[in-house]
Amino acid sequence: MSKRKARNKTWGSVLIRWLPFFVCMALIPRVDTSTRSSVIRSQDTTINVVEYLNERSVNYMSFNPRQFRELIYDTLEIIIPEYNSPEAVELLMLTAAQESFLGRFIKQLYCGVAKGVFQMEMATYNDLFDSYIRYKPDLQNKLFHYFPVNEETADLMMCGNLPYQIVIARLNYYRKRGNIPHVEDINGLAEYYKKHWNTHLGAATVKEALRNYWKYAR
Repeated sequence: MSKRKARNKTWGSVLIRWLPFFVCMALIPRVDTSTRSSVIRSQDTTINVVEYLNERSVNYMSFNPRQFRELIYDTLEIIIPEYNSPEAVELLMLTAAQESFLGRFIKQLYCGVAKGVFQMEMATYNDLFDSYIRYKPDLQNKLFHYFPVNEETADLMMCGNLPYQIVIARLNYYRKRGNIPHVEDINGLAEYYKKHWNTHLGAATVKEALRNYWKYAR
């Protein structure tokens, strides 16, 4: 056999061996590189959206964002439609993405003080009833109609009943000052979350909230 034929045979073997690898690589979905210039800017924060979209493979047991967004909208529309809006839905999506990685945790790690996908502390929950809901009898009756909660089951409902958690989180935001930013203003939503939910006492940052929103809620 000539050297040329032997060389051709060797290269042919190599191509056959590596062909499945190249086929698999070609089938892997990739983010369009034309969007690499897409960034989110908020004060001193610059977020590359593509980087976070590429991290979505590590979502583990988080909820499907499309389905959870629909659940938020449907829950608010059925139970408290006067509190429903696209802005409210997206704010709750961002809150859940930041607080529990969109449902990965139902209790705060280690201490378990905060409950549910929105990680609301029971002290905040009790204050919501004492300082807001108790003064709105129609709302109170509506809540009891859909969710017959008492002191013994409140903790369980705040950990395991998603519609209840959604309603409570929305009502807690509603009593805060200032309008919710536009649904497309994700920066504004993150800043609103930090100010009114996590507050200046919390460890979360606007940058972190944006990061987790794009990672888990989109």
